Amino acid sequence: MMGLGRASISLPSLLAKKFGFHRKFAVCLSSSEGVILSGDRPYVSLRGPDVSNSLMYTPLISNQDGTLEDYYIHVKSIKINGKRLSLNTSMLSLDRQGNGGTKLSTIVPYTTMESTIYETFTRAYTKVATSMNMTRVASVGPFGLCFSSGSIEKTPFGPSVPVIDLVLQSEMVKWSIHGRNSMVEVSDEVMCLGFLDGV
Repeated sequence: MMGLGRASISLPSLLAKKFGFHRKFAVCLSSSEGVILSGDRPYVSLRGPDVSNSLMYTPLISNQDGTLEDYYIHVKSIKINGKRLSLNTSMLSLDRQGNGGTKLSTIVPYTTMESTIYETFTRAYTKVATSMNMTRVASVGPFGLCFSSGSIEKTPFGPSVPVIDLVLQSEMVKWSIHGRNSMVEVSDEVMCLGFLDGV
């Protein structure tokens, strides 16, 4: 277990203090091997190029009075296969009381959305999935949107499903979520969208 919080005893804070660099870090959480990068770039591995050139950057934000220790990012909009969803984007932002916002978690395994956002999101996702000939099947808890695995094309990069983009501080900066990271294989026959209704 590794502490990545804002406290002075977190790993990024301790590394920054010990080696005299800014308290910055990047984390790649993958289904196989991940990596943590700390401090200022360049990020050069023993056997490879500077990976910092291929990374997208966005500031981590907190509520106005700094009482929340969680990490948040500012999401301006959500797109599915390039089409922007029509939703109340104020819910994507953290308000002055610390409500709402887009929180990052390394503990909660699936993206959880406010109910009205989830409803709009799954409706749009289903429409695009249907146009890709993905066959919807009965939900498998805790997931609300599931599909027949046989109707989803497999690629070297994971299931070929609608791409989800979280648009961050500008249209040029987005977090693209492809099938490898958006779908959960619940059985040999069923894959579910790894997004939950936060009811």
